[in-house]
Amino acid sequence: MAALEPGGSLKRRSGESFRQRKSEFQRGNLFNAPSMGSMKDVLKRNTLAPMTEQLPKEEETIQILSKALSSHFLFTSLHPGEITELVEAMIMETISPQSCVVTQGESGDKFYVIESGIFEVVLNGVVTSVGGRGSTLGPGQSFGELALIHDGPRHATLRVPSSQTVSTVVYTLSRDAFRHIVARQQAAKITEVKDTLRKIELLEGLSDTELATVAASVKVVEFAPATMVIQRGQPGLEMYIIKRGDVICEVPGGAPAAGLSDVSPTRMSRLRASSVASPSRVPLGVGAWFGERALLFDDVRAADVVAGIEGATCYVIKAKTFKDVLGNSGDV
Repeated sequence: MAALEPGGSLKRRSGESFRQRKSEFQRGNLFNAPSMGSMKDVLKRNTLAPMTEQLPKEEETIQILSKALSSHFLFTSLHPGEITELVEAMIMETISPQSCVVTQGESGDKFYVIESGIFEVVLNGVVTSVGGRGSTLGPGQSFGELALIHDGPRHATLRVPSSQTVSTVVYTLSRDAFRHIVARQQAAKITEVKDTLRKIELLEGLSDTELATVAASVKVVEFAPATMVIQRGQPGLEMYIIKRGDVICEVPGGAPAAGLSDVSPTRMSRLRASSVASPSRVPLGVGAWFGERALLFDDVRAADVVAGIEGATCYVIKAKTFKDVLGNSGDV
């Protein structure tokens, strides 16, 4: 990773330190993120879980499964590589006509995606439309997601209709495989993000536990080339750290007002001095951060930031995380 551009120092509020907020971090109050204690419990429960054997799948099957997972609320925070790992862990099953794949009231430990065929939804013995999804589920649709989270009873029976002459084909993801993969992915993500956060002067003074808690709440967001990342005049809700690619910070008039810029005046001056670009168009690359001042001052954005020609992937720290860690004042 490229070296970070130097920022200013944060003036903490009188009598307040990062250590004083340690208990709040450990309680996991950031965005409902798990506390480090609970994360350790998750890793302890799942690190030794056996990995489901990864079996080769046809490209069409991979596309069906990837689309089903990517569009499901439970997996929306995962990146393509993480989705791929889950898809590879899924196992094919065939359910013959008039057979049930899940039964109302019974516990289950699998999530299902239908590749071909259909199931009819049976509630209390009657074929029923459930949750606006109709009385049947077909290719590309999924069910059973709650079984990945807890050991609760199935809410309905899903049965292959007697009118169907061939078996319905599903791919399943077991609870053990899901927890193992997600726990490992989360641990790897936290380590990677912590390594990045340690290099940011703005976050100096945070303990390893505090850094890990912030890292657990960080989201990774991808921006296509020329996409507006932040817009002048809009509320400042996030801080960004560039993981891959680059952005262009466009400052109207080339002279940001003190306390209003989305890149601090001191750092902006250094960036301009080393830049061959226009004084009002400053490139920021891997490891650079921006958007922090709008969070510190509860102000609107004072500059436009646009993804570069190859796009940009950024770590995103939400305002609540930022303020819980660093407070609301300082000259960055």
